[in-house]
Amino acid sequence: MIPACRAHSVRRFSICRPRQSVVSSLDHKIKEHLVKAADYEPPPPLESPQHWEQFQSRRTQTKALLDLFSTYGSNQLPENTWSPRDGLLNPPDQTNLTLSALMAAGAHYGHASSRLQPNFLPYAYGTRAGITIIDLDQTMSHLRRAANVVRSVAADGGQILFVGTRPDLHPIVKRAAERMQGHGFYVADRWMPGILSNREAMFGDSELEQFQIEPDLVILLNPIQTPTAMKEFALFNIPTIGLIDTNVDPRIVLYPIPANDESTRTAELVAGVLSVAGREGVALYKERRTEHLEWSTYAEQMPEEDLDKLADDLQKEVDDIRASRKDAKLDIFKAAGVDIEEMKALMAENDLEINPDEYDESEEPDEDDGDYEVEEKEDEPVHRKEHETITQKPSSTPNP
Repeated sequence: MIPACRAHSVRRFSICRPRQSVVSSLDHKIKEHLVKAADYEPPPPLESPQHWEQFQSRRTQTKALLDLFSTYGSNQLPENTWSPRDGLLNPPDQTNLTLSALMAAGAHYGHASSRLQPNFLPYAYGTRAGITIIDLDQTMSHLRRAANVVRSVAADGGQILFVGTRPDLHPIVKRAAERMQGHGFYVADRWMPGILSNREAMFGDSELEQFQIEPDLVILLNPIQTPTAMKEFALFNIPTIGLIDTNVDPRIVLYPIPANDESTRTAELVAGVLSVAGREGVALYKERRTEHLEWSTYAEQMPEEDLDKLADDLQKEVDDIRASRKDAKLDIFKAAGVDIEEMKALMAENDLEINPDEYDESEEPDEDDGDYEVEEKEDEPVHRKEHETITQKPSSTPNP
């Protein structure tokens, strides 16, 4: 007698086994395909104009069918299909970044709740199964803020340094620095102590004069594992951006990004978004530099009379802008029902440094009026006393 469990397995195997009719039909189709492939003959060569016309008509019909049915079905291509290597080779920018991408990368996983740093509480979403979950809304906003910082630094021609000392971060920081087009650098190995604090001994005076050693911005993918580098950046007031996990104090960097710092995919996504923003800033910097060079070349070829005229026009535009701003301020005060004279009196009582005549419709006062008269009146008694003491001293002494 077969046991119940074994009988069930036998029945399941008999159900899953393909039928003999299916196998025979597949064999028949394979044989037909092989026979057709053996009997296939290439089309005859085009020997006459009639053959050429037939060939053209067949090709036109085929193209019409392809155009008709190409609108149906999937339009998925290798260019628009996601692959695991896209996080490294083709990262999104901050406008196309989504919460689902951060969640798929595992950016919301933190450490055990017992290891939660108290200063990380504003970035924590909650706890599940003893693990702190990071709020991805905070991660998204802080990542976009950091991307704006990177773009602005790169647009001003600044140098950006990527630091990732773990072995899995080596290709990430290298690819991110290459994406910056000469404005990005990376440290993929151990940070050598004294690169910034003892630069004279490590590089020499000639290299210090020729190259810029201090970066304008540093992006750390594992800041908790590079304490020496963090101390040197703080010593020289270099702004930092870093991935901060739940067991790290967010105050160790200037622009924290709360995320899982042990996930390679999270590091790929964050470094990719920041490097793409830096590439946009580098493009803006090159565009501004090209415009400046073109304008300087044009100004060198311009006659002096035209330059003077252009300078006068620019000064006139600046004066018009200042006058319009002054009129706009007066209109705002008038619309609010503010008395200009009363505002002047309040400012004088509180000894404010703002000039109240800036909002007056009348002309600006002369330098000899206003506070200068008050200062002379206050100083008069002091000068008079000094004069009396000076005149009394010679009277006591005999005249030679």
